[in-house]
Amino acid sequence: MSMNNLSKIVIASAAGIAVGGALGLLFASETGIKTRKDISKKSKKILGKINDHVGKERLIELKEEFEDQLEKINDRIKKFANIS
Repeated sequence: MSMNNLSKIVIASAAGIAVGGALGLLFASETGIKTRKDISKKSKKILGKINDHVGKERLIELKEEFEDQLEKINDRIKKFANIS
């Protein structure tokens, strides 16, 4: 698997986790405190698995790539909206 494909998989997984977490909060039958604790536990477990599989250095690189892409998207949005 190439690093480019791996980057896409990790970013897509992170997006999926975020969407799943948001939907979980919307449809949660538990109290807010318990739901937040459950989400925190599961997130740490998932991040630990990703860290074990990908490696901490690569995960840091992917985070930096993601932040760079996010900055580019923000710049494009500002340019499109004519915001300085």
